[in-house]
Amino acid sequence: RLIRQLAEYKINTLLMEYENAVRLDSTPGVEKPSAWSKDDMAALADLARANFIDLMPLVQSLGHVEYILQHEAYSQYRESQSNVQQYCPSLPETFEFWKRQADEVLEMFPETPYFHVGADETRLLGHCRRCKARMKKGEDELDLYLSHMEKVWRHVLQGGRTPIFWDDIVSRNYSRQRIARIPRGVAPMVWIYDIADVVSAEFRTHGAAYGRRELMRHEYLSSPRWQARRFSHWLDEMPRDEWARYRRFVDKPELRPLVHSALYLEMFAERGMELFGASAAKCGSETMGLPNLVARHDNIRAWGRHIARAGGSGVVSTAWSRNASLTHPYLPFDTMWYAMCASAQYYWTAEM
Repeated sequence: RLIRQLAEYKINTLLMEYENAVRLDSTPGVEKPSAWSKDDMAALADLARANFIDLMPLVQSLGHVEYILQHEAYSQYRESQSNVQQYCPSLPETFEFWKRQADEVLEMFPETPYFHVGADETRLLGHCRRCKARMKKGEDELDLYLSHMEKVWRHVLQGGRTPIFWDDIVSRNYSRQRIARIPRGVAPMVWIYDIADVVSAEFRTHGAAYGRRELMRHEYLSSPRWQARRFSHWLDEMPRDEWARYRRFVDKPELRPLVHSALYLEMFAERGMELFGASAAKCGSETMGLPNLVARHDNIRAWGRHIARAGGSGVVSTAWSRNASLTHPYLPFDTMWYAMCASAQYYWTAEM
């Protein structure tokens, strides 16, 4: 029913993160009792194809792997023994373990040109003894991340697919030199769930949000799109090294005192990368209740405009079933249909 309904609204791609909902030979004992078989997945792919919808599989390559690492049989891959959210990127066997999963899923979808490798919110980088030893020798969290992800990206490229990854770790730790380590042919999916327009009062970097002092006299503050919980620092207080990295993206005279609300797109566009965006059909404090339809509408419309203006390839509206594998489920998908209708409208007709 879901696929047929999405097709009626001309939604043409379904990004699917399966976790333990599909039985894989590469992760025995991980699947839940109701997990789908490979035959079930083939039938789903046939149904999607008949309704002109492409299925884009997602297999997490570094973080959000609680569904696997909660099991003692896979404890050797943990970055932390007390927090099972993330693989260790310094363990050579980690990549091989992920590769077996990825290859198995890719075999189920021979026609898909894209393969999403996740890699978002890897906040445990540097926790285990192996990673700590590397950091003592001069590497940092982004080095740990990129050394693992380079192998992941190249493996997908070698199979003739385009790897897509969530942008946050690279974007929030931006380095012009190290972003060059991302191979040609890799596509970032930039996700920001609370922008409400193509401009914003804030610029966010690693762990902080910045705004200009002159905003206090700007009409934007009286707009219904202004969210008072936003920036916590003045832009002129940004550390000098960070300002040197971000200045050419942030300091746009034509936008002052505002900034481009998804300027990470510009960072990746500078490299000539294929671009994707991600809004949310539901997020944050809305997860246990009905979506904030005004916020969702504005976020979806902003992303439609951003990707259209950047010449990007598409936008997804995420509809997470839970915050993490081991947390409580959210309200059902049916609470998100208005947001999905807005997605169909603005992703096809961005400048309405």
